[in-house]
Amino acid sequence: RSPRLVPAKVGASRSLDRSYMTPTSNLKSAAKPIRVLLADDHTLIRAGIRALLEKLPGVEVAGEASDGREVIDLIKTHQPDMVLMDISMPGLNGLQALARITRDFPKVRVIILSMHPNDEYVLQVLKSGASGYLLKRAATAELAAALKSVVGGEIYLSREITGQFLKK
Repeated sequence: RSPRLVPAKVGASRSLDRSYMTPTSNLKSAAKPIRVLLADDHTLIRAGIRALLEKLPGVEVAGEASDGREVIDLIKTHQPDMVLMDISMPGLNGLQALARITRDFPKVRVIILSMHPNDEYVLQVLKSGASGYLLKRAATAELAAALKSVVGGEIYLSREITGQFLKK
């Protein structure tokens, strides 16, 4: 089944449906935990995201990387289900690493972490095979929502990004 684009719950249904804010649904239902590799060149950012991931039932941090080359090496050795990866890293950046991951490890899902809300970045990573685009300034509940969507075979975009696309 091909993935479908899932905007973060927008519109009138938002007041009725708050399931995107429940981090436990669909994540802990799997028999084995979702193994996530975290990649960001900022140590403090990685530590914060790791702390959030470790609070989510059914999620296991498989490793951490500070650049794209390290991501590729860790995918080979740690075999994660998913990669949360910064777009701007030294050496092999997130876009270059994404291209290699989608080519060499097609079963590994990638959610791009970025501070850039520009349409060009979003479209480029989606065309390159990313399963999601999460802004670093997003609410912490969005991390669980992104994981839940991507685990379910959907594509996740931060609520701010979805709002931008809907306004056009």
